[in-house]
Amino acid sequence: MTNIEKYVEFKEGLAGDISSLGVSELRERMIALKDEADQANWTEYLKWEIEALDLAENYIDMENNGLVDACTFTNGFKYPDIASFSEDRIIFYRDLVDNNARMYSYEVLSRYYNVLIQCDKKNGYQYVDSAIAVMDKLCEFLEDSRSRHYCSRIVHLSVMYQKIDVIKKYINRIREYILSDAALEENQVIFLPFQIGLYSKLVFIKKNVYDSEDKIKELLNRGIAAIDVCNDAYATTAEYIFDRLLYIANKIQDEEMCKQLKKLRIEKQIKLGDEAMMAGEYYKAAVFYEKAAGYSNNYGMHSSMNDILSKLKIANVSIGETVKSTSFRYEIPDREAYWNEINKFITGNPPKDFRNITGFALANVLDNQKGFFPDMEESYKKGKTRQSNWIWKFVSIAKMSTERKIAEASKDEEQIRYFQYEDYVTHLKIITNIWFEQVMYQARTEGLSDADISEQLVSSEWLSDTNKFLIIEAVKLLWEERYAAFMHVAIPLYECIFRRQFSFHDLATTHIDMNDGSQQEKIFGVFIRSEMVKEYMPKCLVDMSEVIFTDELGLNLRNNIAHGLCEREDFDKNTAYLVFMMLLMITRFDWVAYGIAEKDKIEK
Repeated sequence: MTNIEKYVEFKEGLAGDISSLGVSELRERMIALKDEADQANWTEYLKWEIEALDLAENYIDMENNGLVDACTFTNGFKYPDIASFSEDRIIFYRDLVDNNARMYSYEVLSRYYNVLIQCDKKNGYQYVDSAIAVMDKLCEFLEDSRSRHYCSRIVHLSVMYQKIDVIKKYINRIREYILSDAALEENQVIFLPFQIGLYSKLVFIKKNVYDSEDKIKELLNRGIAAIDVCNDAYATTAEYIFDRLLYIANKIQDEEMCKQLKKLRIEKQIKLGDEAMMAGEYYKAAVFYEKAAGYSNNYGMHSSMNDILSKLKIANVSIGETVKSTSFRYEIPDREAYWNEINKFITGNPPKDFRNITGFALANVLDNQKGFFPDMEESYKKGKTRQSNWIWKFVSIAKMSTERKIAEASKDEEQIRYFQYEDYVTHLKIITNIWFEQVMYQARTEGLSDADISEQLVSSEWLSDTNKFLIIEAVKLLWEERYAAFMHVAIPLYECIFRRQFSFHDLATTHIDMNDGSQQEKIFGVFIRSEMVKEYMPKCLVDMSEVIFTDELGLNLRNNIAHGLCEREDFDKNTAYLVFMMLLMITRFDWVAYGIAEKDKIEK
């Protein structure tokens, strides 16, 4: 008697009849024998049995179909580590099924056969027929989850090992199920994409087609009928069905069916969007209309594009009307210390105080080591930390205006950048509110006038007469608290003065149009990111300019003002003073002094 036979005898003596036990029940029974196995020196065999039963069945996955480890840790440890199963262990499993199959249920036999198929590289193929036979007995009804599970494994093995009889049997069986009324029941329709996928895998093997064209088209029409019954709760199911049907239609080269399916897909999204609008679910409606527009564009079916985009805009406007602004209060822990810091800028001499305020802002732009202004690298680190939360892997983030989606972040790096800009803008707005607005208010209370401000800002010799005129007008509008009017003057003016810093010092801000030879100003967003700007301007000022004026993930004020896309909140006091702070810094920025200071740094 071999050792394995002795072990089987030992196990039967203690475990009793195990022929009706499934994988989980047998595992529990085996664990209960641990102490007796230790005493009888059968620990290794018992361990091998338990570990085979502990494997996970990844049969639903059609790409990586097979047995996998129950768990894998970040340090590299795997359990049971199927890839490391030894030859002695394989011999042990082979003996169990070859000589003792009678003692196991179909479910347990299926497990051992599949272990051998996967691990026994030389002889595993010999167990394919046995595995298919026992799993076939476990596939009674395809609407049952366990049956779907084993059916998927049978499909995989029959295709891999070219079991033609099995392929034909399961083509008929799966097709009949898809055509049955049961497949369209509410609790079953969600599994229809999976069933159609199995059917496709069996029918289209390399260049062979294992079902008749009439039957394939009958199944396609059934799939279309299933899509029609999918409401918004099953919208994702409908999308998967469309994918499967388009694959089949392409495989049989039925261009008319492909065209019909694409048209239906667009119409389905529009219909779902219309239903969501009727129900007041504007976010859902926008998603459906956006998908419809995407499919119209991808499929080259543009006849309904104008209607779709019109519906999408209405949905986005409806979203904007239902969204309320979020505001928050932040308490200053030591109010006395805070006001002492603010009052350091106020001496009773308003023109001098304004010079000190401007000087303080510029000093921190030139050297931001204390982090008074936001820093792009620091904001990126915060964004990366925030994005590392696993929850963001399952959602997409969108930045919306009242009429359109500005940007969407679904990939890791896109989400990090979204959070980076969110942190950066929040820092800017808080600094503007708790420092710049307050010191300007105190200076105005002490007698600072718009004339005092204008006199200092227009004193730079390199400003043009138009620059000076518009600065005076902008300051007057700010002082009158006409913030919308101020923004419409100050924002284009900032761009103009920013460019003039370069043109005054004989550096080109234009390019030649290759079509007509005309001289064109570089787009401001492109100009800010140019190497020339990085070389001659402080990084902090460049980053702030980009985030506030030109980047869609930032405030993007220059673009929004130019194209009439600003929101109401863009014209509030906080944003106006943020723009004014930028205007006074670019106007009072000393190009020559900065160049000399940077040169000294390099030499040192």
